[in-house]
Amino acid sequence: MIQKILGLIFISLLITTGCATKSVFVRQNIGQERKVSTIPEPNWIKGTPGYFIGMSGDREQEVDARQEALRNAQRAITEKLGVKIESEEIEKIITTGSTKDVLASNVFNQAQMNAVGKSILKVSADEYYIEKWEKSTSRGVEYFYKAWTKVRFSEEEHKNFIEETVSETLSLVKSLIREGSDSEAKGKYTLAINRYMMAVQSLKEISDLSGLPPRYLAEIKKVEIETKNRLKEIENQIAGKTKIIVFIEERILGKKRDSSIIESRIVEALKRKQVTLISKKIKPATEEEMIKQAKDYGATILVSGRAEAEKISQISDELYSTRARVIIKVFSLEESKTLAVFDIPDKTFSDTRGFGITAQSAAQDALSLKRAEGFFDAIAERIEKVVMEWKII
Repeated sequence: MIQKILGLIFISLLITTGCATKSVFVRQNIGQERKVSTIPEPNWIKGTPGYFIGMSGDREQEVDARQEALRNAQRAITEKLGVKIESEEIEKIITTGSTKDVLASNVFNQAQMNAVGKSILKVSADEYYIEKWEKSTSRGVEYFYKAWTKVRFSEEEHKNFIEETVSETLSLVKSLIREGSDSEAKGKYTLAINRYMMAVQSLKEISDLSGLPPRYLAEIKKVEIETKNRLKEIENQIAGKTKIIVFIEERILGKKRDSSIIESRIVEALKRKQVTLISKKIKPATEEEMIKQAKDYGATILVSGRAEAEKISQISDELYSTRARVIIKVFSLEESKTLAVFDIPDKTFSDTRGFGITAQSAAQDALSLKRAEGFFDAIAERIEKVVMEWKII
């Protein structure tokens, strides 16, 4: 009886051990992968002259693996051609198979995107190689696919792509120039300059394009010169019609100075802009009287203001400090409008301090606005901008 019981226990242990061994074996297999397709790997997947090889990741459906492999090849062609489009834009074009919803940052990019749509997105696979794999999971065996494709993009197709890009860019450039010309005729100079500058930049980019057909060089150069001349003509018009007179009154502790440091610095900054400066001197008076003087001199813009160093502190025996307060107004004499006001110190130009071994030298240092870096250029740029916006030209 005891032998019978022991035998049963032994058999039970064998069964339990066997089951446990089987269970451990199954867990050890989870995650293992095995290729189940038997078609041999072709040589072309390692690279073939005149072809681009695309490869997919692991995909549950064979059709998805094929599509990803083709997109991968299209992406490789785009990179090889040196397409100057942001990587995010390229990815969206390749993934969606369309350029429709992708916004170009400039004309040249738009032309390249159009060429990609006409050339690269239309390439098809010459051949596919598909592998079917199985993978052991906790849910059982699952299958997935890997795909490779061979896509031909010949030297001739490369040339066609460049031709398409150049042709499309020139077409868009000429459209920009027409828009600029129409805007110029209507007195919309800001828009005209914008369109001409976009055209010039696009022409420069196609000039730098690798593989540019020589026959386009003469046309590109001709259009570029003509467009730059138009820009120069507008600049000359601005300089001829925008006549600026500057008057800044400076005071130190309430006492008026004979000459103005700030006025001289503003004039120097404006000389670098496309404007005409009137050198006549305005006499200090009421605002109405100064406006009349400026008009009598033929000015179209009056830049006037006041600068003062009010309180001067003695820090030590040989060191004084002060701070300048500056208010400048840009006034359109033709429109009778205030176009801009500068009142510093402010958040942008907060440091108007001055230092010196005497009270006078500290005040002069403050009025030079050395520490308000970029202030005078900011005034000149602002004047140039508001003049364009208000069409003073």
